[in-house]
Amino acid sequence: MLLSLRVFISRGGSEIMGILASRGIEYEDSYRSFSERERQHLLSLFNQLASANELGVMKVEFEPFKNHLAWLLPECIINRFFKEMCNIQRARRAVKNPLEDGQVGRVAFFVSMSHVFKRSREEKAQIFYHLTADVDQVVTSVEVEDLCKTFLDAYVVALRKTADGAKWNLYTNLEANQRFAKNAIQELLKKKADPSCVSPEEVISWFGKFPLIERLFLAVMRAGCFDVESLLEAKPHGLEDGCEETVAHVQYDRSHIIMPCKFEVDFSKIDSLLDIPSIILLNHHLPESSQHRWRLLFSTQIHGESFSAFIHQITNQGPVAIVARDTGGHIFGGFASVGWSIKSHFVGDSYCFLFSLKPKMSVYHPTGYNENFMYLNMGMQTMPNGLGMGGQLNYFGFWLNEDFGSGHSRGQPSCTTYGSPVLSAEEEFKLDKLEAWGVGAPPENELEKKSVLDTDIEAKAFLEVIGKKMHSEGFREPDTD
Repeated sequence: MLLSLRVFISRGGSEIMGILASRGIEYEDSYRSFSERERQHLLSLFNQLASANELGVMKVEFEPFKNHLAWLLPECIINRFFKEMCNIQRARRAVKNPLEDGQVGRVAFFVSMSHVFKRSREEKAQIFYHLTADVDQVVTSVEVEDLCKTFLDAYVVALRKTADGAKWNLYTNLEANQRFAKNAIQELLKKKADPSCVSPEEVISWFGKFPLIERLFLAVMRAGCFDVESLLEAKPHGLEDGCEETVAHVQYDRSHIIMPCKFEVDFSKIDSLLDIPSIILLNHHLPESSQHRWRLLFSTQIHGESFSAFIHQITNQGPVAIVARDTGGHIFGGFASVGWSIKSHFVGDSYCFLFSLKPKMSVYHPTGYNENFMYLNMGMQTMPNGLGMGGQLNYFGFWLNEDFGSGHSRGQPSCTTYGSPVLSAEEEFKLDKLEAWGVGAPPENELEKKSVLDTDIEAKAFLEVIGKKMHSEGFREPDTD
């Protein structure tokens, strides 16, 4: 079985030889599953934590293991994980291993680490399950939720120890962590009541349906056993030279990304609506090609309360996440997967979504009922003027009026496009604060081609209204280069 293996071995000599061979193969497989750099790091960590017994055999005991991880995880979690390592070690008694209870040798150490970092999702889920509570307790959704909060706390601690994360003026608190964990276990519970008993099979299924928790778990364990800087390193994000797009980047598997490795924002000028749990959740739902880089495009704190300024900042910028806070304290918004441009009809695709961040966290993806993903219009007498997502004209899931400062979120019983309820405190809301974030690499080819009309929103809207083709977008002077 996995780290949770609990066996009593009583076999003859031939069976013991078979176990010896299988354990040797398991160690070889575990050892080879790591890169050479990872092997050397784990060997160094084992030697740092280990001491020799009276027979000269090197072993790791709980106290040094706990001291190594105490900055990151609470003692109860460290203790449960160490017990699972001891179970691996105990299974080796059949091959006359000279270590006592509470001692972990090098082989069991490597096998344990491979179970965490290199084995299947099912095996990782089993480990996570056994970290939720002591073995003699029934695991409930309460324990799972608490463990989600524990790993989120640990991730934030590790993030702030990185060179880049230490510079970010981003925060979390108990209430934000609670909202994140509540959202996480919704996929686990489905229609079950909360609290409710949870089985290992349910946790395994949950890991597959909500992989963000698996990523969070692995990131924290990597920070504790390898290096915290790996959380934000650019190269593992599939990037070269920081965050520049490359062919390798486009083809790279970035399924492990949790936080962007690069924020383009002057944190001294903004008190963001986004906390760390909110960014983690939103980034998880973005297309993978956009998860590595966030760019602040607009903030009422910096750019003032002007719809024209807002539209100017978000057009020709590729995918954009818009975050609003109303005067009732609700934080919500929408993600536009294609660049915003003024049109008299809906645009966008099924990668768009709406979201709520406070008082609860939820993400609402398209239902397939219609394709009314995105709408932006200005200066027309016969059509709604403003920015909207989902629903239908004058009945949007998320709407910002052209006369900056008000909007609506209608969903009775839910938005037809996204299945979202009313996101704001009241259906008709007053805007308190607004931000827009470009995600992924900016479409530089579009930015380079901007003309006067691209920057004059009212002129562009007028041409759209009268049905004239904007020749400055259809034909440009060639580059002198």
